[in-house]
Amino acid sequence: MSAKPLILMATELESRLVSPVAEAVGIPVLVTGIGMINTAMVLSRHLSRGEEKPSTIIHLGIGGYRGDADLMGRAVIAQSEWFADSGVIDLGGQHGFQEIGIPMRNAEPAIY
Repeated sequence: MSAKPLILMATELESRLVSPVAEAVGIPVLVTGIGMINTAMVLSRHLSRGEEKPSTIIHLGIGGYRGDADLMGRAVIAQSEWFADSGVIDLGGQHGFQEIGIPMRNAEPAIY
């Protein structure tokens, strides 16, 4: 039996459109919660259970988009990203990690 892909989605609401189709063809959908930390924790826990590893991991969702409803349901490519769940909000507005002196890691993770 060959490994199947795994679809990740942040919220139950987002998964309602994808889950019935994915499950009909035997592709599991994992709802992770919003943000990088939630996604990392839930995915790590899922992968550590010793079940068959997925062939591919596909992360789908709206990515925080709250703009033109006409674009909902279409495939798009982001031109830029703002890590809104990685920073602070104060009276001056929202400030990302780099702005407050904590760099975002762009390198490959260290293997010990």
